[in-house]
Amino acid sequence: MPRMYRSVDLSPILKGMVWTGAAVIEPGRLVYRGALGDTHRHTHAAVQIAIALDGTLQLTDGADRRVSTRAAVIPAGAQHTVHGGTSTGLMIYLEPTCFEGPRSRRAVRQCRTRRRHRLVRRRIRTQ
Repeated sequence: MPRMYRSVDLSPILKGMVWTGAAVIEPGRLVYRGALGDTHRHTHAAVQIAIALDGTLQLTDGADRRVSTRAAVIPAGAQHTVHGGTSTGLMIYLEPTCFEGPRSRRAVRQCRTRRRHRLVRRRIRTQ
């Protein structure tokens, strides 16, 4: 049975946010490439892979802990805020039940340590 989607006016939510770039939306995934702006604190059902192609991005979790990084995997359901600054980057959103979703969740679980920031479970080398 196909999923039913409804149109939602996002302008009140996105007011004051500047994200300019291109996006590809396919079943189970969304890939955005372009200028990284700032977001309000939010959660989503998707696993998010955030990659700064130049510079860094800052992520803040639900406990207001901030980390500066070039890349991170944000688990589904994790409360967070993105501060992109002037960076250009990739934002990849994966439905947790799609092919890539379970693998990304396993990678997040395998990288959990007490020393690492709760929000940024896995850092990705982007050199």
